[in-house]
Amino acid sequence: MCYGLHRMNAREVLIAEIQRQPEPLLVELQHYLEFLIAKQSRLPKGMELSVLPVAEVRKAGLHLRFKQLLELRPTADETGTLLCVRQEALGIDVFAPSRQELLGEVQDQIVLLWREYACAPPETLTPGARRLRANLLSQVEEVARAA
Repeated sequence: MCYGLHRMNAREVLIAEIQRQPEPLLVELQHYLEFLIAKQSRLPKGMELSVLPVAEVRKAGLHLRFKQLLELRPTADETGTLLCVRQEALGIDVFAPSRQELLGEVQDQIVLLWREYACAPPETLTPGARRLRANLLSQVEEVARAA
């Protein structure tokens, strides 16, 4: 299981909480920041948690392009040895020991999801699979091959 920040705007949540309960929250925030700093310092060299941008995927005979840049935020697993990325709306849930391998896993999963869901007739899919299909089709487009 991977642990990371929620998709909420953390800054806004913290400001609201500090205004509501300044002292206990500041102590809790200090402990959390110390935890994050310690966790970051335990990560192996080259295991970077910065945003992983994905603009397009060219793999397995497909050329897929995101209509808007997909920015994935890696987290470290509980052991600090694997990078994890999860993006529920697109069905992405992968892990790998390095950023390069993580990007490859993300690309492989996007190709798989595209073929299994975006290319499937909607009537053959469950309601959840149809939602995934709709999300993929709204965010990704297949680039036609040049003749």
